[in-house]
Amino acid sequence: MTLYRKYRPQTISELDLESVREELTRLVSVASIPHAILFTGPKGTGKTSAARILAKIVNCENLQKNHEPCNLCSQCLSITAGNNLDVIELDAASNRGIDDIRAIREEVVLAPSLAKKKIYIIDEVHMLTTEAANALLKTLEEPPDHVIFILATTDPQKLPATIISRLRVINFTQGSTSEILRELSRVVDKEKIKVDQESLTLIAKSAGGSFRDAVKILEGFVDEHNNIDHEKVVNSLLQTSLYSIDQHISLFKARDSKQLLSEIEKIISNGGSIKIYTNFIIQALREMLLGQEFEKDEKTFSLTKAELISLIELFLAASAEIAISPIPQLPIEIAVIKWCSQKSTSQENKIKTSEDKIDTENTSTTKEDALAPQTSSAVSLSISGDGQLDNTLWFRILSEVRAKHSGTEALLRAAAPKSFDGQRLCVGVYYRFHKEQLEVLEHKRLIEDVAAQVLGVPIKIFYELTERDKMPTKTNTPIDKPLTHAKDEDIIQAAKEIFGN
Repeated sequence: MTLYRKYRPQTISELDLESVREELTRLVSVASIPHAILFTGPKGTGKTSAARILAKIVNCENLQKNHEPCNLCSQCLSITAGNNLDVIELDAASNRGIDDIRAIREEVVLAPSLAKKKIYIIDEVHMLTTEAANALLKTLEEPPDHVIFILATTDPQKLPATIISRLRVINFTQGSTSEILRELSRVVDKEKIKVDQESLTLIAKSAGGSFRDAVKILEGFVDEHNNIDHEKVVNSLLQTSLYSIDQHISLFKARDSKQLLSEIEKIISNGGSIKIYTNFIIQALREMLLGQEFEKDEKTFSLTKAELISLIELFLAASAEIAISPIPQLPIEIAVIKWCSQKSTSQENKIKTSEDKIDTENTSTTKEDALAPQTSSAVSLSISGDGQLDNTLWFRILSEVRAKHSGTEALLRAAAPKSFDGQRLCVGVYYRFHKEQLEVLEHKRLIEDVAAQVLGVPIKIFYELTERDKMPTKTNTPIDKPLTHAKDEDIIQAAKEIFGN
């Protein structure tokens, strides 16, 4: 028997989540327990264990004064063993059809064989078909007095609101490190396993909030002498022999795609886990972000706040795709290339800016060439004293967008920048139609990408409906007429691009 099954909680006090212990204690302290209860939360957080404990409390022949089951009577022992005739456990993933629920509806009218109450524990209840869920709803509305339903799910959003409204809901959250350590310590003490606290903490952090996974990880490190080797834990969970987190963060700062991709390939070829690698990179980036926010980050290679947010978002999206990707490391490799390509684009803009400056000094240039910023940092010119985007940069954004998609640029000419804080650009739009079109993902992504190239930093753009005469005005633009006054042919072109000829 695995350690998790062997040391599955048998009383409320042994449950791992403090919030659940408190909620169930209040629940069983009242005169009558609700006839239908829903346990929601991630896998491995104790939902099924709690359901069995509640079944024992309801049917225990020698219930303790603190409302805990005795775990010695015939009812408690049979429920623990899983062979109690009146406690029926169903997996909705396998029994999800209307015929399965109809069978339950026919059985619930029968009185319990030996127990006080007949308990139905239905796991992953969100997997029921629509017809089956509707059939269950009728049973939940008018259940016999001798029946209690305990439903469990990892995805409550998929349950019909009509069903949830008839249930007492208890939320199970991911376990904190301290709560998982409590469970691991209980197993270690009873098994007399020799392990240091640092290893236990590392195992707890690697379990992803799951108590079951934590105990499984622990069991995997126990050797024939009932010891756990610290170095083995570190090498396996942190994979320190395969890579250095600090070194990789430095490579992200340098945006060295070739070296990063080479390092990722080395991890995979040496049997490392791309999921573990991704988790620790995200954790390191999070610590740096919070460190900057609370002014506690002392790492000399730390990225800017905007860079950290952008990189975390890339890795979070990639992490979610690892499980469904035919090549597990591919989403991470794409994220790395996307991140590093941002610098390449920025450098190209800076090179172009330098070339434009030389051309301006030595030869006659067009007005657009003269608009290129005369500094290596685009962001330093992007914010004026009153928090507005410099019009010269806005004109460059329009020009670059036009080169890629004239219809998008035509829409953008019915707008103007309102405010810019270095990361978020608020754009005022004069017409509702133009605002709605600019918010279409295709247009929005194109404009954000171009703005990031021109300004040299990741940019998020937000649109607001604004009256033309209420827009902030600037007089330092070398453009003869307002940038946002669209010509008729521009609007016609925009219509053709959007609706077709």
